[in-house]
Amino acid sequence: VPKHDLLSHSALRLPLPSPRRGHRSIAVADHAGQSTKSRDSRVTRILHCISSLGGGGAERQLVHLSNQFIRKGWNVDIALIREGAMAGSLDPGVVLHRFRAGGNYDPRVGLQILTLIRRLRPDIVQTWLPQMDVIGGAAAVTSRVPWVLSERTAGAAYRRSFRNLVRRFIGARADAIVANSSGGLSYWQNSRRP
Repeated sequence: VPKHDLLSHSALRLPLPSPRRGHRSIAVADHAGQSTKSRDSRVTRILHCISSLGGGGAERQLVHLSNQFIRKGWNVDIALIREGAMAGSLDPGVVLHRFRAGGNYDPRVGLQILTLIRRLRPDIVQTWLPQMDVIGGAAAVTSRVPWVLSERTAGAAYRRSFRNLVRRFIGARADAIVANSSGGLSYWQNSRRP
């Protein structure tokens, strides 16, 4: 049995340990828009990490999810390198944090994410796409903040490379993995924390 929760697109509950407040469950909205109320009376803060808000599918899902969380009363922050076309579709309540970076692999991005996590103290960090799964995931694990990895594809899309091995190693430490396909879910089935 994996030590992290593997979730398909229809999953509704994420058990997330919070090192600051003990263990609690947060309900996650499904595609029908069910409740996202937390048992904690404090407003939930989620930090999404993505390289940009260009016009792809992951970016559209992130915008839709962020706007729904704002409507439910959550605090939503998005950390990114470049804004992109989808940024204009965000609810005005979403806070964008743009990193200073010379490119996607600028080592300063990791330090900036770590600093942002420590400043915001989010309840959840959710990463989108491989680069941020590695950088944002490592920062969340280091900061002991519950981390949700968003799997947007299937294992067949990942050729054997050092970069993908690092992602899989770090991703195995996620508190939850949300996949939008059974192929994406099965990619993580055999991942275990050491």
